[in-house]
Amino acid sequence: MKGCLLLQAGLLGYGQQGENLRLLLQARPQYGIIRKVYRPFDEKRHLNGSGFFVHCCSDILNDPEIDVVIELMEDAAAAYQMVSSAIRHGKPVICTNVTMLAACLPELASLRERFQVPLLYGSVFSSCIPALHGIERKLHSRSQYLSFINDVHSNYVLDKIFEEELKPEDASINARVEGIIADSTSSGQEKLLLLLYHIYGMNVPPDELMCLQANRIHASDIEYARQRGLRIKLVAHIIEVANNKVLALMLPQFIEQGNILNNIRGASGGFLLQNELTQQFFSEEQKYSQYGIAPLIVQDMAVIGNGHRNASNQPKKESNLTFTNDFYLKVYVSFERWGQVCQQDFEWIDELHGSCKRCNLAGVIASKKLKETPWFTHPEVSIIATPDCIMENIEKRNLCKRSLQLAGSKLKEPVMDLMYTISPESLLKHISY
Repeated sequence: MKGCLLLQAGLLGYGQQGENLRLLLQARPQYGIIRKVYRPFDEKRHLNGSGFFVHCCSDILNDPEIDVVIELMEDAAAAYQMVSSAIRHGKPVICTNVTMLAACLPELASLRERFQVPLLYGSVFSSCIPALHGIERKLHSRSQYLSFINDVHSNYVLDKIFEEELKPEDASINARVEGIIADSTSSGQEKLLLLLYHIYGMNVPPDELMCLQANRIHASDIEYARQRGLRIKLVAHIIEVANNKVLALMLPQFIEQGNILNNIRGASGGFLLQNELTQQFFSEEQKYSQYGIAPLIVQDMAVIGNGHRNASNQPKKESNLTFTNDFYLKVYVSFERWGQVCQQDFEWIDELHGSCKRCNLAGVIASKKLKETPWFTHPEVSIIATPDCIMENIEKRNLCKRSLQLAGSKLKEPVMDLMYTISPESLLKHISY
C-alpha cells in the first residue's frame, strides 16, 4: 500500500458508473488511475483503447500493484462474494451496491475487523455518512430524530409536478435528461436498513419496516397540498422513542413551509438531525453532477490514499436500544370510491371528504394495522403522512374516552364535526353493493 494520494484501482464491474469514474480520473489524474477492470465474459461493454479488462476476479485480487478495489456491480450476490474475497486478500474496498450492503454489512464489517482493511461505502448515501459523524460530534449526544431525503429521483419528480405542473411521466423524462436515474423500488428501504445498522448496529428484517414509494400520488393530492401551503416529499425517518425503542419508516409526507427539508429542490437530498435539546443540524447532499457518484468514490479513494489504513464507515453498536414497529401514524388517504378504504381500520378520523372525482380522509392508524390492510398496496389508493405523523401511543386519548364513558358521556369523534361533501350524481359511483 503506497502512502500517497495517487492510487491504482481495480474495478469489479463497469457500467455507467465505471465510465463516469474513468472520465473523472482522466480529467483529474492526480486522484488515481484505473489499472484493471473485471467484467464477466457475457458483458458487451468495452473501453476504447484500454486492453486491461480481465474476466477473472483473481487477476485483480492477486495484483500487488492494485491499491484499492472498487465494487460497481449490479448483482448483489456476486458483489458480496468478490468484496469479501477482496477483504480477505487485504485489499481496501469501496462499495456501491446498496442491496448487497443492506443484506451483508454485518458480515463484511466482521471481516473488516478481522483483516484490518478499509471498507467504505459513502457513495451509497452521497455525503450523509461523513455528515452524520460530524454532526454527532457537534451534538455531544446521540441523535434522537433523523429525517432524510435520499431518493433524489422521486423528489425531483415531485418538485417538477409542484413547480411546473408537469405530469409525472414528463417529469421523469426531464430527470433522465438531466442524468437523474430512478432507484430501484427497494432502494429506499435498503438504505434505511443500512442506516439502522450503521447508526445502531440493528439488523432489522425488511418486512418489519414501514415503507411506501411516491408513485401513487394523485393530482388531487397535489391540489390538497397546494391549498394548505404544503409540499409532498418522500421522506425517511429514524426516531428514538420511549423505553429505549427505535422506529423507522419511509413514506410520502406533507412538508410544511417552515421545515428545513422543504428547502431542498431539484437533484439534491438532505439529512436533518435533532437531539434531546431540540437542536437541529442540517446537511444537504451533493447534487448530481455529470459524473454521477464518481466524485464520492474519489472522496473515499482520497481517504485511503492519504494513508488511513483503518479508515472505514464503521457501524456503531447500541446494545440498550431495540427496534419497534409498534406505533401510530397520522395519515392522509385518497382513493377512487367508497369501499376501497375501510374507515374501521382507523383509531379515529379527523377529515372525511368525497366528490364525484375522488375521496379522501385523514386519521390515526396503528402502523401494524396499516401494513395489514388490503388497501395499503392498492394502486388506486394514495397514502401520505401528515407533517406531525408519528404518535408513539394513544393511551392519553383512550384514557379520556374511558373516563367519559364511565361518567355517562361519550367522546365525540372528530369526524362528526367535519363538512362532508358528496354530490348526488356521484352516489352511484361510490355506493358498493
